[in-house]
Amino acid sequence: MPQNRAEVVGGVLVPPPLLGTLHQLAVCRLAYWLDERLTDLSVFAGAELLLAEKPLTIRVPDVVATRFTDTNVPRATPEDVRLVIEVLSEGTVRTDRVTKFS
Repeated sequence: MPQNRAEVVGGVLVPPPLLGTLHQLAVCRLAYWLDERLTDLSVFAGAELLLAEKPLTIRVPDVVATRFTDTNVPRATPEDVRLVIEVLSEGTVRTDRVTKFS
């Protein structure tokens, strides 16, 4: 995996959209705010989420809250996740509302 938020969908590497500064600011603030309040969960911005091994599908939601006790894991699985948040941007609306939701 490249180190720039790329995702894998059905075994195909999908380049990430360019995220504007307002999007990045919203994600950072939201992740920090949730991390301070959800003390029984670990909150991450931009963590990998392994949805399927065959065909390989890895998504990178904007914010993920997990039940990890060890926060040094390579990626989350659906069983670990308690909350997923996508911050909508002009270039990501269709992907976030349609593709990722399904």
